[in-house]
Amino acid sequence: MLAVPIYRECKKIRLTGNFNVDQNTMYKLVQNAAGVLRPLYMAMLLVVLKDKFKNVDESYIQMFKEIANSSGEFVRKAYIWFFVGMECRFRVFYFKDGSRKAEVFENLVQKYVVDGIIQTDSYVVYRYAEGVFRIACLLHLRRGLLELAGLPDADRILGHLNKLFRLDAVHKVGEKEPDGHIWTEEEHKAYRATFAPQIIDEMMADCRAILASGKYLEHSPLYKAISLIISEEAAIRGIFTEAFTSLTNNTAYHNFSIITNFNPEKALHSCLTGDTMCA
Repeated sequence: MLAVPIYRECKKIRLTGNFNVDQNTMYKLVQNAAGVLRPLYMAMLLVVLKDKFKNVDESYIQMFKEIANSSGEFVRKAYIWFFVGMECRFRVFYFKDGSRKAEVFENLVQKYVVDGIIQTDSYVVYRYAEGVFRIACLLHLRRGLLELAGLPDADRILGHLNKLFRLDAVHKVGEKEPDGHIWTEEEHKAYRATFAPQIIDEMMADCRAILASGKYLEHSPLYKAISLIISEEAAIRGIFTEAFTSLTNNTAYHNFSIITNFNPEKALHSCLTGDTMCA
């Protein structure tokens, strides 16, 4: 997705076309189009936020500006929030001045009353948002430990996380079992209860023992990675209280990457300003 600022589009038309386009006219046309599409967007947004299970993520783009900053640059980092309804399969962007601040997410939750479960990474805004039932993403928690693979203590906690992934993948809701019957949500919820609580108990005990050992400084990578897992204990356990939840929020990340052709090394142009939404 390549969104070029309107003033640049007008300039391009003047240089390559046989007529001039007034910038204010172009802005008005875009605003009118947005007004026509907004009811559809709002309907999709409400369906996604009411979905019983949502993946949520946010990422940045490089947004062009007409006026350079103090360093002489005409770009700035701007964040887009992304919501995926895992049951309805709708995907919705939310953009508010390029901000990643807590009030953007909190205002959205309060305004539209998010129902069901949201799954996110460990970004602090999600972790302390009120009025939502949030579960963790095990892939994000595992990432910090993978960078330390080879350290016995890191490998021990990785072993617990890998075991959760391995056992949960034995069965999949909606797929045939060896005996020919279709695995149901009720069966998967009961199955998760047979292994997840015990593994999580053991993992948390090991995490606390590692921190209590005094072997690692508080600012060391391993101490931080394990402290994060401990702080996410309730959100980790929450994953396994239902059958329909996944262990990661990768759906949001991958959909964002595919839809936007997102690449941190390549600037995406955007003329979005204010409270802008895209479906």
